[in-house]
Amino acid sequence: MTETVTVPANLLRYVRRGLHTEFSAAAERASVIELQGLTEEQFDAALETFDAVRTLLKNVGFVDEGSDQDIELDISPNPVVVHRGLQCQYHAQVDRVEESAHATGANPGPSDEIWALGELLAILKARADSARDERRSRRSRP
Repeated sequence: MTETVTVPANLLRYVRRGLHTEFSAAAERASVIELQGLTEEQFDAALETFDAVRTLLKNVGFVDEGSDQDIELDISPNPVVVHRGLQCQYHAQVDRVEESAHATGANPGPSDEIWALGELLAILKARADSARDERRSRRSRP
């Protein structure tokens, strides 16, 4: 089943950065399998995440090209990693604004872009929560 979310052009760079973070984390988990004594299931899960993120990055473009347009992103490969990656980017942007406000003594508040990131993050959270619930219910079925 395909599940899409509209990603505005001005937010694509954050989605890409978040996906790159998730891509690296999945590769790291898979690469240290022997050192950490992880099970085959855990190794397979890391590879599944890696493949899902690779697919998602193909959809949004691996690098910023400066000519982005709004896209319909199919998040069905793994809505959880899209949410997790964007959540990191959102918090980084909020922290950046707070640090700037602290350093300058001025508090311009969050930009429209940060508000839009928050709205997209809320949509992705709902989709990720739904996907988690669905997976749990499938696992509990006999």
